[in-house]
Amino acid sequence: MFEVKDTGQGLSEDEKANLFNRFVQASSRTHVKYGGSGLGLFISRRLTELQRGAIGVSSLPGVGSTFAFFIEAYVPSEASRREAESAAAAVRMTTAATATSTPLSAPRTKSNANDQRTPGSRPKPNIHDPRLDGILVVEDNLINQQITRRGLCDRGFQVDVANHGVEALERLMQSTSLQHQEEQEYFSRSVSSIQGPPVPINMILMDIEMPIQDGLTCTRRIRELEGEGQVFCASGGRIPIIAVSANARPEQMQQAKSAGCDDVLVKPYRMPELIEKMQVVVRRMGGLSPASPVL
Repeated sequence: MFEVKDTGQGLSEDEKANLFNRFVQASSRTHVKYGGSGLGLFISRRLTELQRGAIGVSSLPGVGSTFAFFIEAYVPSEASRREAESAAAAVRMTTAATATSTPLSAPRTKSNANDQRTPGSRPKPNIHDPRLDGILVVEDNLINQQITRRGLCDRGFQVDVANHGVEALERLMQSTSLQHQEEQEYFSRSVSSIQGPPVPINMILMDIEMPIQDGLTCTRRIRELEGEGQVFCASGGRIPIIAVSANARPEQMQQAKSAGCDDVLVKPYRMPELIEKMQVVVRRMGGLSPASPVL
């Protein structure tokens, strides 16, 4: 039996009733404050059931909760245990030897000066217009956020991130302040909760479902600030915003466009699909010529 206890706000009987069902959270307020999709406990229940076990919760409002589960497992024989320990030791030795060995260098082939890069340098994308560089990824799921960031950075793009709509607005104000150096001191104070140097923002990838402030609310606010002249694209003009959502229903996609998004990209997607979508949006807005190649 495994148990996890907390001393949080606890759960009522109504909140516990459907807690382990798909797409269910304790209350309608949970997603707004903490995010999530209501799948974690459902997946946990299915995993325990697949291993001939069960999971449950005991909770009192204002006291806390205890989640417990058990699974069916077999006690290994002594011979199996020794074999597993030997295999683990061999892996550790191999890993240690690999880490301390000198890496082999592949023979160099004839190349030109453009192929030479200093260690740690970032390859620049083949971008003929600056509006394809300087991307703000707004995503509350840290794994998805870092995968997108890494994929774009590996292709030479300059990327910044935000965890929700409020942070995205702060990052955008910070980017705008780069264009108005006389306002730098004011903006640096107003965005003190955000870490890292500002990035000139030319495009926003906006997740729709986020805690604190969702993507559609953030997009509407950005368009309002644009109309007031308080924020703008680093290279001038309207800021391209691509909504990113796992919901591909036509009405949801229309809601995103009505809020001010320029296009919608459905999760999951591959990096080439994302970059092509970025190019389509920028080309449509006049930032790329029709003959610009797909990266």
